[in-house]
Amino acid sequence: MTETRAPAIPGTATQGMRELLHAVREGREAAVPKLVGALTDAERRACLPVLKSWRPIVRDRWDDRHVPVRAALRLAGVGCRTGAAAAARWLSAGDLWWAGGDPALVAEALGHRDPEWLGRVAHRLAERRTVAEGAYPLISRLVHAAGCEPPTTDGVVLG
Repeated sequence: MTETRAPAIPGTATQGMRELLHAVREGREAAVPKLVGALTDAERRACLPVLKSWRPIVRDRWDDRHVPVRAALRLAGVGCRTGAAAAARWLSAGDLWWAGGDPALVAEALGHRDPEWLGRVAHRLAERRTVAEGAYPLISRLVHAAGCEPPTTDGVVLG
């Protein structure tokens, strides 16, 4: 994001929150999982409104230098989500989905979550017909981490 269009990081942000938000603005996708994992639940919840406010800015940027920002935003947003349904929606959102992203990094960004929650995210992604086939590598990783039964939707089977 260009500094002129990027909203300011709130003055109330903790150091950990600042580090995460700077990593997103700079498109440092690989740094996001560790930074999200170091935050408390309260800090993650506090980051979410900022990350949500950045989506329209990134959505309007289609040049190659914004792809890493979009990928970092996707990771940070899913790492800060508290509900499985919301996490699946964030991961599969069209404006973030096309940036791709390494399924291993997504799984790492969610590594602080309860296995049952990871299983719910995997199953929610599998239910999204438009992304299930393409999300198979991620769904597979989440199922493995959760130790749950794999989903059997058409998209997952085709994936």
